Formats: sequence, structure tokens, C-alpha cells
Amino acid sequence: GLAIIAVPAAFSTGVAKRIEGASNNSDNSTAGHVSAFWTGLHTIEHHPFGLGLGSSAGVGQRTTADVSRVVVPENNYLQIGIELGVLPMMLFVLLTAAWIHSLRSAARRRPSPELAAVSAAAAGLAVTAWFLQVWIDFNVAWTVWGLAGAALGAARAPALAHETASWLPGPLAGDPAERAAPA
Repeated sequence: GLAIIAVPAAFSTGVAKRIEGASNNSDNSTAGHVSAFWTGLHTIEHHPFGLGLGSSAGVGQRTTADVSRVVVPENNYLQIGIELGVLPMMLFVLLTAAWIHSLRSAARRRPSPELAAVSAAAAGLAVTAWFLQVWIDFNVAWTVWGLAGAALGAARAPALAHETASWLPGPLAGDPAERAAPA
């Protein structure tokens, strides 16, 4: 079903040409992104303890022409590795994975549309961080991490009586206010 919509959309919007351009380096923009990724990996390879804070791109800093010796990896995780080194980069990846896992577990344990939405947004941004620098924008990072903290806190709070009573069998099911008093 999705392929019926996705394939024509890919061709009509030019996505297919960009993918083709990435494979043969005829699209300069895509080739630049791929080159930036490999430059980031090579920088980490040569400097496993990092280059120091501010040695990678900042918010809105998309090219190396903005500041000398700045490495723009087009990947938030590589950016942390470039600035702080391999160990902090791995710790951030593990922290992000644990955070996503906690949100998903909480959403399964206590289903709610709000918790599911925060979990999906966090997972989407964590994946996006492999291709863009989403976490360096404070508006995005603070909002999502703040909502995630609030959602995890709410998921750990005791459930209200009417939330738990709906799954109980027999006379305890339903809203306690709607139950008839014994005669």
C-alpha cells in the first residue's frame, strides 16, 4: 500500500534523482554530505580524544568556511566524537539508546497518546541525528528532553483509581463513582 504512494512521490519530487546523484557523485550537495561524514570519521580516527569544545559545527554553521579548522560531520554523534572523543561519543549514543528504550518501555507499560508521541518524537530525532545536527539546537533538544523527562516521571506516578479499575474483573470494573453502593 505504501509503495503505491511512495514510488510516484519519489519520482515526482526529485528524490530518485538525488539518490542516483549520491551513488555517482553527480549531485554536489549529496556528495558534500557524504564527504563531510567521512571527514568526520577520519577526524575521530586521527584524534580519538577529540579536538576540544567548539571544534565542530555550531548552530547554523553549515560550512567550514565559517570558521577555520571547523569539522562539520553532518552527524550529531560524530560531532560529539570530534569535540570530546570516542568515549564520550559512545556514552552519548548509549545514553540516547537507553533513553529511547525507557520511553518505549514506559509507553508499553502505561499506554497514553502523550507518552507514545514523546517516545516517537525522541526516536525520530535520535535517528535524524545520524544525518543532521539536531541536538545542537537548544529549542529542539531542551523541548524533547524536557518532555521526555516529564513523560517518564508521569509514567512512574501512581495510577488514578479510575485508570486501574477499568481492567479489573467483575464488580470492581469501571469508574468507582459509577458503581452502585451495596444495598
